[in-house]
Amino acid sequence: MENEWTEVAQAIAAITTAIASIGMLWVVNRQLRQANRSLKQSYHVSLYSANAEIDKVFIDKPELRPYFYDNKELDCGNLKTKQIIFLALNWGVNQKKQKISFIT
Repeated sequence: MENEWTEVAQAIAAITTAIASIGMLWVVNRQLRQANRSLKQSYHVSLYSANAEIDKVFIDKPELRPYFYDNKELDCGNLKTKQIIFLALNWGVNQKKQKISFIT
């Protein structure tokens, strides 16, 4: 009779452990989803912030905009060339995506 009681207690403990494990998996899944949402929001905030900084540059120096959006060619003897290259490097322009041509 005592053997039966311990077996029942072990079965209850196993079922309780299984239920607790499933509950913990649900909690971990929920936390991962929340972390994923937070990362996406952080990414969007940084992207919008970077875009706002780029807009500020084009507002402050509207003469630089055609070099990025209209593919205006650069004149290497021009003082603006350094500003344009600096902006392009900071902006992360990939020459394959945004064609910038240089006049030598």
